[in-house]
Amino acid sequence: SGFRGALDFVETPSHFLEHFAWDYRFLKLFARHYRTSEVIPEHMVKRLRASKTMFRAFDILSSVSRAKADQLLFGVNRFGDATEIDEVVHTVTDELLPIQITNPPKWHLKFDHFCHYAGGYYSYLYGQMFAAQIWASAFEENPLAENQGQRYRDVVLAPGASRDPAEILEEFLGRKIDIGDFARNFARTADKALAQQ
Repeated sequence: SGFRGALDFVETPSHFLEHFAWDYRFLKLFARHYRTSEVIPEHMVKRLRASKTMFRAFDILSSVSRAKADQLLFGVNRFGDATEIDEVVHTVTDELLPIQITNPPKWHLKFDHFCHYAGGYYSYLYGQMFAAQIWASAFEENPLAENQGQRYRDVVLAPGASRDPAEILEEFLGRKIDIGDFARNFARTADKALAQQ
């Protein structure tokens, strides 16, 4: 993330920039074939976007399960009723993921976010939600709007940790934060991806 600010908000700038990386209007400005200098074809970007959203629901559930395991491992109610780290992780995975994994891998042993976030991995999903709201409100119609870019810099980035993230978002969006926007954005993205297949 590299953005100094409240944990709830720290992932927002990087997730916001990902929207540009998937937008053809932005990519065509520089994404070229290394030999021919041909601009990346729009149909290729559409197919890549569709593949990116193919398992989005599972990705969200995976992030939720990692966030819940992180809270159980490092939060106030550490470990819950479990006594072993493996038990915590596998109980959460079994509870939240739509498939049951027999002999599950020990992914949590190499998931370094547990070390760096220590109870705050939920902020990864918050960052996605906040970034989606910023993108939809100011950049979706025109990602190259200079006035919106300057406003993003001044309102969202410049304050850093000096302002509460809720205040920053409310000023930028011109309204209160709505968690339902994340679900609506996910559904809209999935519908667009299906329409492009």
